[in-house]
Amino acid sequence: MSRIDRRTLLKLSTVVTGALFVGQEREADSVTKLQPQMNNDTFPERTGSSAPYTYHGANLHEASGIVASQRHPGVFWIIRDGTGNSDPVRVGYRQTVLAVRFDAADGKLLRWPQGVRQTSCDGYVKYVYLKRADGSAVRNIDIEDVALDPATSSLWLGNIGNNPHAAKPGELFRFPEPDPATATEVRADHGCRYYSTRDHAAAQINSEALFLVDGVPHLLVKTAPGGSGLRQGQVLRIPVPDAPGGEVDAVALAVLPPADGVAEKNFKPTGADLRDGKLLVATANGWSRYEADPGLHGDALVKALASGPPKVHRYWEPDHSLVATEAIAWAHPPLGESFMSLSETGQFRWVREGGR
Repeated sequence: MSRIDRRTLLKLSTVVTGALFVGQEREADSVTKLQPQMNNDTFPERTGSSAPYTYHGANLHEASGIVASQRHPGVFWIIRDGTGNSDPVRVGYRQTVLAVRFDAADGKLLRWPQGVRQTSCDGYVKYVYLKRADGSAVRNIDIEDVALDPATSSLWLGNIGNNPHAAKPGELFRFPEPDPATATEVRADHGCRYYSTRDHAAAQINSEALFLVDGVPHLLVKTAPGGSGLRQGQVLRIPVPDAPGGEVDAVALAVLPPADGVAEKNFKPTGADLRDGKLLVATANGWSRYEADPGLHGDALVKALASGPPKVHRYWEPDHSLVATEAIAWAHPPLGESFMSLSETGQFRWVREGGR
């Protein structure tokens, strides 16, 4: 065999071996698109071109946050973004927290049993109305994410979106986690308004990602106005006030570096979830996982998570196309390295990570 033939063979061998490794890497992460998609196309909230309309209940169009229940295995809590729609019934559906059931053994979403009240989407979605302590509805302006505190069995909701960078404070609400099979409404037991540490009069924080560190709410900055001192991917701690309804200053902590090859201007977190020192961060077209020693706590944990680029970075689609993913959550502990994502179009993706 000539030297040229050997070189050619070596190149072919390298290409084939590389292709095998690429194939193994892709097969290591199993991504399942769960059906059905639950948006206005498949399950319209309202039908009819004029009044009287027919109402069908909440769907997951413009879903913005998701988190797994720990009290109710298989249940995921979901929140939708606010809306300026003038239809009072459809606006009412946005003033809810929603629940779906997932069977990991079959890899399928399940319908709620007959007799469960306030279900929609052919029985796949359960909705629970959100109320303040005085019984008034929680106004959903830009509720962008939901987080779970297992220590207190409570859900935190973040009215944290601010794409125009308007001079307004953000809001957080805490609710006891309801029983999804029986609850029809849930009332907040705590809440607060937060401001930028730079200037109360110009609280221009824009976030779509909320997670808890030792029960304390933390946000990820999605975009920041020029001159604010904030950066995309910056972690903000929101101190919990002693009394419900209090006002606090956000505390700017470390900045999560984007994955290698991703420019900071393109790193716009849309969802997050922390468990056992592993922080999942979603963007519209991909996801990242940051890791730190799970024995760390508070600011030390945040700084360790931000001490380097993510351990894993993947795109939702092989061609890096935009799929508008808004929500991400670790699955239930028995599922191991497994998590769920949810797009604005009501598309679930169940991701099971393989070898690192």
